[in-house]
Amino acid sequence: MDTGWTQWVLDTFQVPYTLLHNGDLQNPGLRARFDTILFASQSASSILNGVRQGERSRPGGRSQTPGAMALQRPEYTGGIGLSGLVNLDAFVRDGGVMIALDSATELPVQHFPLPLRALVRGGAEGGEGGPPSEASSASAYYCPGSILRATVDASHPLAFGMPIDAHVFSTGGQAFEVTLLDEFNKGDREVKTVARYASKDLLASGWLSGERTIAGRAAMVEARHGKGRVVLFGFRPQFRGQTFGTFKLLLNAIYLGSAR
Repeated sequence: MDTGWTQWVLDTFQVPYTLLHNGDLQNPGLRARFDTILFASQSASSILNGVRQGERSRPGGRSQTPGAMALQRPEYTGGIGLSGLVNLDAFVRDGGVMIALDSATELPVQHFPLPLRALVRGGAEGGEGGPPSEASSASAYYCPGSILRATVDASHPLAFGMPIDAHVFSTGGQAFEVTLLDEFNKGDREVKTVARYASKDLLASGWLSGERTIAGRAAMVEARHGKGRVVLFGFRPQFRGQTFGTFKLLLNAIYLGSAR
């Protein structure tokens, strides 16, 4: 679904693109064909493995009709696999730009050697996994779909045209911590924070618990990886085609991916 809304934004702003399937990413030489590869919100496990033939689409899920099994269309069965992951890594190292939105940030954070740590535990996102259980900590992070305040580094090229004080929409979401010491944060390992969640009065509208997990933390980062870059959004800048206030961040990232 998030891919569909991403396509809607690209179509609306007349950004040319190619829709990639698993097999496309499993073929080497991505850099020769693309300058930017964009992942809409989807977990790392889903990107890598997807739904394999004969599997239920959700763990523990049940068919509408007893004994029936909904089959995935062949072109959407499975994931990019390890070969696709290797090709993605090579794509970025060779100078490409990878953009990952919300839960898709799990993929580069977990599988690329980026000096970053994800602060929101996988499966805790409010928009997908539901509220924290009674057995979980009272301070567990939960954001079921809310508008949050953020501070933007307006001097960064990815934030061109953005105000310093902005609002972002989050359904679950992610926040990041740079693990490099300042003196090592340079060269082909450099990480720049483009936007941070507000350190106080974080919630602008909606429902949020456990806000200390993300308050004041990086919400959007640009990480160097070899000759290329990975742009990580801890929120969905294109959510359902409604978040016009953050479209610029996504469009800037795409534009700079092809800039010379």
